Amino acid sequence: MKYESKKLMEKKSRGFTSIELIIVIMIMSILIASVIVKNPFTIQDYSGIAKDQLIAHIRFAQLKAMGMKSQQIITFIVGSSVYNVAGIQKTLPGNTAVVSVSTTISNQLAFNSLGEPTSNGVITLSGGETVTVTSTGKAE
Repeated sequence: MKYESKKLMEKKSRGFTSIELIIVIMIMSILIASVIVKNPFTIQDYSGIAKDQLIAHIRFAQLKAMGMKSQQIITFIVGSSVYNVAGIQKTLPGNTAVVSVSTTISNQLAFNSLGEPTSNGVITLSGGETVTVTSTGKAE
């Protein structure tokens, strides 16, 4: 009798039953469906990411101007998420767009061979974020 009960216990502890597998698959499918349906980013999240990206591209243009010892220009298209950095087309993430550009040169930021801006300016993005380029070349 002891031998048979020991054999039954060994047989039962080998793996999952089909009911347990079905329950696990159902729970995983519900979790996956909820992750796929929900997009956690809002326009404010994207505009914050876009601001960081734009500051990085401004610094890139400054460094390229100093490295190549020639003027580099960033051209913005107001109302669009597309802009041009030193001849390379870039796109802002999400639905973020450039709302306004206030510089002395029409919709452009230019940097001389020393990395200094030829004019300071403010770029406003949808979502309320702004990027300010000072006369020293600092972008914030």
